[in-house]
Amino acid sequence: MIAFKQVTKQYGQATVFHLSLGMKTMVSTIICLANNKSVVLLDEPILGFDAIMRVEFYNMLAESFRKHPRIIIVSTHIIEEIAKTIQKLIIIDKGSVRFFDTLQSVETKAFSISGLQKDVQAATQNLNIIGQDIIGGLVTTYIFDNPPEQTASLEIRPLSLQDFFIQMVGHKGGTTR
Repeated sequence: MIAFKQVTKQYGQATVFHLSLGMKTMVSTIICLANNKSVVLLDEPILGFDAIMRVEFYNMLAESFRKHPRIIIVSTHIIEEIAKTIQKLIIIDKGSVRFFDTLQSVETKAFSISGLQKDVQAATQNLNIIGQDIIGGLVTTYIFDNPPEQTASLEIRPLSLQDFFIQMVGHKGGTTR
């Protein structure tokens, strides 16, 4: 409700047509969350928001869920920001569900393994590989699995949620791998 009060304070009785894109989106989101339906679908709910409004939106979303627990589905391309708020992650690509699990599973199983091609291949041969980049004799393999044991010849790093998304969708430079 803070955002709605800000809108009315700033614009008085102005109609929604006079609002900026961000304020129109905020009003639409407030109306959607206020109806207390058992399932709420928000498609790109932070479109047009600046950084402060995005933080306010996530706080409002969390408060709404605390007061009225229900299923809230948020479709967004700003992946890292939503990570603090979500319980489950669904990645859909071209109409197919590519991933559906908890964020915790991504944090514990999504890794990049880099090194010489022969070393990385040996370390990842029985793992679930979700992507790979090769530059010369060096390779980075992306896995969704328990990481291999650390050795001096490998660099193992957790994937960010955004990097995991990119690897799961499998697009690079507009082409499919």
